[in-house]
Amino acid sequence: MRSDVELLRIISAFGIVWFHSGYDLGRDAAYAGLIVFLVFSAYFASKTTKNYSIRERVTRLLIPCALWSVLYASLGFFRGQPVFPSDYSVFSKIFSTPSIHLWYLPFVFFWVVIIDRIKSLNPRTVATVAATMASVLLVSAPIWRQWSYSSPLGQYMHATPAVLIGIFLASYTHLTVVQKHSVLGLLLLSTAASLILNISGVSSTYALGVCTTLILLKDEDILPKSTVIIGLSKLTFGIYLVHPLILFVFRHLGISSPLLPIMAFSISALCIYVMFKITPKPLSQYIA
Repeated sequence: MRSDVELLRIISAFGIVWFHSGYDLGRDAAYAGLIVFLVFSAYFASKTTKNYSIRERVTRLLIPCALWSVLYASLGFFRGQPVFPSDYSVFSKIFSTPSIHLWYLPFVFFWVVIIDRIKSLNPRTVATVAATMASVLLVSAPIWRQWSYSSPLGQYMHATPAVLIGIFLASYTHLTVVQKHSVLGLLLLSTAASLILNISGVSSTYALGVCTTLILLKDEDILPKSTVIIGLSKLTFGIYLVHPLILFVFRHLGISSPLLPIMAFSISALCIYVMFKITPKPLSQYIA
């Protein structure tokens, strides 16, 4: 594990907590944390040499989604609130879950299963197609951002370019020099075009997310090996899952301003660390 990549993962997790805290300052930049998470998910799923079964993917992604859904549904029930918004369809109830942030898990499950199946294809073709599709989606964002979606299809649409970028970066080394320059250039030009178009929630968010994840193209770690960074990075998935609950508690305690995301991130990390320590190892994978 590279310390520079894992530090970026930690910063991205903090950005997601910052975004969900509702604090306005730097909101689009904070949301880039989700883009980084998605790029990493697709990149490492593409890079791994292990052949994962669908059952293993279900264990890692869908079972935690179901368990945390029950937790958040119970929280809403005890607060006297409906588990789902009244306008949710059956599709939305299944894939948005009782807590909208959990949409990430079935979405990533869908994509990693696809990635597992396309590894046998020509990596040059995969890289070129993925980068081209991501570029088209970025420059066409003014169109698809205006469409009306059933939840969580809006999140899925917004997240798809990030997954495609992760697939591209994972196959980048298989390209010829000319292909590397042309395909990466296309992706960077589309990112710049999106930035010029100034699309809320896309332009600066993707520009920051794309530029930071280009660190994956480096062969070597730019930071010294750090056990602290590696250890904290292992908590980030759990931080993502639990942080809305921690934010809820702190809001009811009257904590606001920049202290809210900082404290929520810190306590979320502590909670996940304790859960790892006290939960039997076979069960910990379901929790975080």
